[in-house]
Amino acid sequence: MPDHDPRPDGPGNPQGGPDHGKTVTVVINTVPHEWSKKAISFGDLIEIEYPGQPLQEGDVVRIDYSRGPEGHSRGILKAGDAVPVKDGMVFNVHRTNRS
Repeated sequence: MPDHDPRPDGPGNPQGGPDHGKTVTVVINTVPHEWSKKAISFGDLIEIEYPGQPLQEGDVVRIDYSRGPEGHSRGILKAGDAVPVKDGMVFNVHRTNRS
């Protein structure tokens, strides 16, 4: 993974903030993943779930989450959004194409 992705919500973007100083486990579509940043972005989640598969014209992505930290316990992420993470947080990433 590159050190910095120029997309505003891409993986490696400092938007996710500094590392926790520890690793937490987040669950993305039922699969556990280790994560060390304090937050995770829309772009990070797409890259984890669909590595090397950039969004195409007509792609629609819905990301919802639960079991988050206080004040962010559940919600929906949109392009450009990021959310603080905690151990055991659950994300559902759905990608469809309206062609």
